[in-house]
Amino acid sequence: MSTSTIANGENRVLAVIREALEINEIGTDASVDGIDGWDSVGHLILVAALEEAFDVSISFSEAVEITSFEKIMNSLRAKDAI
Repeated sequence: MSTSTIANGENRVLAVIREALEINEIGTDASVDGIDGWDSVGHLILVAALEEAFDVSISFSEAVEITSFEKIMNSLRAKDAI
């Protein structure tokens, strides 16, 4: 996978997180612990947004685990979504 493809995937995920959680600034170090809007309701909205944006299904057990940008990226990579 090329560097530009990786960056594009990261940018798409960051954009989905920003939109779902209604925040302006976010970095690749983002996690549930560091973002006020990333509460339980925000997490459900984020999971639904990720499913729609990347045409994937995220199980409950996966949803519980994807609590950071890095974990979201790993989950989407495992599904060949990015």
